Amino acid sequence: MTVFEKKAIKGFSFFIFLIPFFLAGQNYLDMPEGISYDGASKSYFVSCWNPACVVKIDRLGNQGIFKSGLAACANNVLVDSILYVSYRYGIKGYNIRNGDQVFYKTISANNYFDGIAYHECYLYLINHGKKLYKIHIADSTHELLASTGLGNYP
Repeated sequence: MTVFEKKAIKGFSFFIFLIPFFLAGQNYLDMPEGISYDGASKSYFVSCWNPACVVKIDRLGNQGIFKSGLAACANNVLVDSILYVSYRYGIKGYNIRNGDQVFYKTISANNYFDGIAYHECYLYLINHGKKLYKIHIADSTHELLASTGLGNYP
C-alpha cells in the first residue's frame, strides 16, 4: 500500500467518524459574523446575521439558539460571563450562565453596528457609517472616537 493510499484511507476514516456529528443536530449557523469562546463551559457563542440570533455550540458540537430577535446581529465579545453583542441599534449584554439581559445601549447613528472589542472597562464599537465609539460599561455612556479616516468596505 502506498503512502498516498494510506493517507486517503485515513482521511476517509476521519470523514466517516464526523458523519454522526453532522447528522445529530440542527445547524443554526446562517451568515455567522462573530464568535467568542467560554472556557468554563467549553462553549462557543456565534453571532449570526440571519436569522438575527446568537447560537451556542457546546463541547459536543450541539447547537442551540442562545438569544434571538437581534436585528442585524453582527459581532460579539465575551467579558467574564457577559456576552456583549453588537446589532443594528447598538449593544446588548447577556449573562451566559442564565441568559438574562444585563446591558443595553443604543446609539442613534442610523447605521448598523458591527465590530466590537473590549479593553479595561470599555467596549469599542464600529458601525457601517465609518464611526468608532467608546462605551463605558459601568455607566453606559459613550463618546465618538473617530468619524473620519476609517476605510471603505473591501
